[in-house]
Amino acid sequence: MIKNWIQIKEYETKMIDRSKISNDEGYYLWQNYSRQLNVEFPSPKTDYQWQITPSGWVGFIPINDEIGVNILPKVPIGNLFKMLEYAYNIQSFEFGEGLIQSDSLQDFYDRLASLLSKRILARARKGFYKSYHNQNRKLNYIRGRIDSSHLVSKPWEVKFNCFYQQHLADNKENKILLWTLYKIIKSGICSQDTISTVRKAFRSLQSFAQLESYSAKDCLNVNYNRLNQDYEILHALSRFFLSESGPTYEAGINRMLPFLIYMPSLFEMFIAEWLNQKLPDSHEIKSQEKFSIDKDRNIFFKMDIVLYNSFDKSVTSIIDTKYKNAKSPSMSDISQIVTYALSKECDEAILLYPTDQIDEIDQQLNNIRIRSLSFSLDNNLDEEGKEFINKILYNQEVKII
Repeated sequence: MIKNWIQIKEYETKMIDRSKISNDEGYYLWQNYSRQLNVEFPSPKTDYQWQITPSGWVGFIPINDEIGVNILPKVPIGNLFKMLEYAYNIQSFEFGEGLIQSDSLQDFYDRLASLLSKRILARARKGFYKSYHNQNRKLNYIRGRIDSSHLVSKPWEVKFNCFYQQHLADNKENKILLWTLYKIIKSGICSQDTISTVRKAFRSLQSFAQLESYSAKDCLNVNYNRLNQDYEILHALSRFFLSESGPTYEAGINRMLPFLIYMPSLFEMFIAEWLNQKLPDSHEIKSQEKFSIDKDRNIFFKMDIVLYNSFDKSVTSIIDTKYKNAKSPSMSDISQIVTYALSKECDEAILLYPTDQIDEIDQQLNNIRIRSLSFSLDNNLDEEGKEFINKILYNQEVKII
């Protein structure tokens, strides 16, 4: 476990004494994490200090066994936890007060990893889920169906070429869990007690399952039945760890993996799932909906959230989430949402920001109403959500320009 973490807050620039980070360590950050961090090397411009600015990401970046970068969220940890609950649909995991009261992202990750591991060990005591797999092998005895064509063509062979099914636990359901635990172990974030539990769960699966790489999307394409229904929540949590883990390293490589949450994506996922669960029956949403403008050249828009009337399927508004460190909507943001509204023949265009400090606009451009609204992540999310739904469904005040 890394002992020395450099603490930086998202979107805030931090100056760090050049003695704290070696040139090799700084080069590693600059080369591998330029999307997550803007790294300025010591120079007259930076007063011969390191200058690091996170750009929308929070989490942990291990540099080596001794030092790493901890990017702190602006969002209160309790609200970040609720966002993750909704975004990954893991409200039913029964986290308990200990996790909700985590006072740091590292503590939150540690407790979540511990809970997942304990749930997997509980499943191990009941027996892991097994599924039938098609097998084709040469056996000394007959099992299943014989390959008659092989028998005719090679009658001198003693063994029978058989087609049969075998009941195995080495399946996708268990391999996803194994790969998730592997990624957690490689993170270098967890406490010794938690790592001990994670390793125990890992060994219980490794005894029969092959270690294979899986993505977060793989966690969504699993068929559940009465025998493996409890895997659904385990895979939902695995999806969280796999979505927010860093690039995949092959087994055997010692470098630790980062844990990084891209806050703009999380904000969008949270809002979409919040609306899915809280909207009245009169309305429904589609997220990440595409609208093609040139199919031959594969040119299309991808809209964050489209709000529909449930009864006649008409579009009532377009919502574009903007997790930005800004005080007012930019012209590019306004142009983008107006284009989306035109493409769907919609007269309500909404720019949604995670702070109530944003300058509000409420204007009419021809027949399109353009609004900036807030869903403040600093406040009580339940109250913010109720107010937001009220504004998009019932607030009709508008200024004409």
